[in-house]
Amino acid sequence: MAENSSTTGVREDLTISLKAKRRIRFKAGAELSGAVSMVGIDVDQEIGEDYEQYAINLRLTSATPTAPSEAGV
Repeated sequence: MAENSSTTGVREDLTISLKAKRRIRFKAGAELSGAVSMVGIDVDQEIGEDYEQYAINLRLTSATPTAPSEAGV
């Protein structure tokens, strides 16, 4: 959306909406207590004479630490 006003100048917004769904497995309460969720976002912007290009990468990661193995004991 572009708007022009003598008090605000020129403003251009780029809005991107993303909705994704994935099936998750059941997790017991003890397993959830150690879970960590991480979000990584990479944005690359390229501006040419007559264009503006964005490359946006989203990475959603959920990790649950594993218990130390007892193989060395």
